[in-house]
Amino acid sequence: MTLEERIGRLEKENLRRRRTSRFLALCLAAALGMTGAASGSRTLEADKILIKDSGGRVRIFLGLGANGPVLDFRAPDQKSEISLRAGEAGPALVLSSTRDGKRAELGATERLWGLHMTDAKGNTRAKVSASESGGRFIQQNTIIR
Repeated sequence: MTLEERIGRLEKENLRRRRTSRFLALCLAAALGMTGAASGSRTLEADKILIKDSGGRVRIFLGLGANGPVLDFRAPDQKSEISLRAGEAGPALVLSSTRDGKRAELGATERLWGLHMTDAKGNTRAKVSASESGGRFIQQNTIIR
């Protein structure tokens, strides 16, 4: 190995070490800053939190909807794919296919809880529900008890 090759290799190693050191120093400073802030106040107040992708589109929404708190994961076209909601009626988890419109909803109210699945046109394909007085299962609009 020539002297020039050795110097080039050492310069690359040195650059890599400097970058690593800077990154670790930044991480340490951030960690110290977070622990320092956490020791004073542990409250974050906001009306909503939006997490956007590199194109500026909202991909995650955390905030208040019309009926209560909502955590919404969105596709690039801004349609909801996964939504977790809580409100007066009760909690719900909604999974939606943004490609073909199929949907599954798991929910619970004071008197009823169940799973409801629909096709792309919104027609019920399967539904399972239960209450204190019993339950029922619907498959392609045929009730099975």
